[in-house]
Amino acid sequence: MEYNKLYIDYLFNIFKKANGLNDNARYDDYWVFFRDFLLSYEDVSNKYAKYLEYLDINGYEGSIMEYGSGKSDTISTTLVDDHYPVIVISEKYASTFSGSGILAFNGKITCKNDDVFIRYDRDNVKRANVSDFRSVVCHSPIDLIGLNDIYLLLTLAFRNSDVYIGRYGYITDKNWPQVINEMKELRHKINFMARDLEIIYNEDFMGNYYFSNIMVKSRRRHR
Repeated sequence: MEYNKLYIDYLFNIFKKANGLNDNARYDDYWVFFRDFLLSYEDVSNKYAKYLEYLDINGYEGSIMEYGSGKSDTISTTLVDDHYPVIVISEKYASTFSGSGILAFNGKITCKNDDVFIRYDRDNVKRANVSDFRSVVCHSPIDLIGLNDIYLLLTLAFRNSDVYIGRYGYITDKNWPQVINEMKELRHKINFMARDLEIIYNEDFMGNYYFSNIMVKSRRRHR
């Protein structure tokens, strides 16, 4: 598995939290279990993509943007297989999609003079027009992408895009109650940041999986 070290560190941190390991746990001591975890994590990511379809994510009126993910925690593979047009924007992990057939840009959502756009080169010349995306999905841990990025994603709901912010995993994960609590806290923060928008919180358990999602409906598309 030829991922960049930064991405491996990120995934190993998720592995440690899911298995209740302390911060000092070393990759060399757990690499076999970590490998199996990555395979299972890709499986639950696929199930989460289906869950978003159940929640009526829409990619037929424009592309879906997945924000902040890498190859092992992407939902794009499932959505593309289901004939949705998907583009991944990832500040650090776009290179992990090389050879996958998924269109991915190394970029970051930003704002300048009230213009929200994706900057994906150092000189700020190339932009991905966020107004073209029908739906935006983000399921990275909030402590990774930060509340500022969440706020910028929410500005898209004031324009054209429905925004889906979620987390998921197995009910055997040691940290799933903490993840659910973090999502509920985030929902309250989003309620405060986007009072004028329709905000729908979904939480479901299906077999061995848990899913949690905050859906913020676009004002322009649903008025």
